[in-house]
Amino acid sequence: MNNYKIDIELADGVYTMAFDMNAFATMEDEFEKPMSEIKDSELFSTARAKDVIRLFYIFLKSNHPELTKEDVGRLIHIGNVQDIIEKMEALYKGTHPQNNGQQKKNTKKNVKSSM
Repeated sequence: MNNYKIDIELADGVYTMAFDMNAFATMEDEFEKPMSEIKDSELFSTARAKDVIRLFYIFLKSNHPELTKEDVGRLIHIGNVQDIIEKMEALYKGTHPQNNGQQKKNTKKNVKSSM
């Protein structure tokens, strides 16, 4: 299982969020500082809609470069915002809900090549 990608099913289809180097770079651009200076509290403790859209945009950009922040904002609504936030947080922390919240270590046994 790849702990750096997660699919999320929304009303109009399935979207793949990723926390790869492209997401790191976009996050640094969005927050205007290096990853080492971005605190978890900056990402998940605000209730501002603008911040939820920004983070969801960052995680979607690698696999859905055609989406703008405005497009991403239209994907989120009151009925799915909590699920989206939970999945973004799980992705950021390297865990997935289906892993029962336990972070998996990359070992030769569970690392699969995507090639």
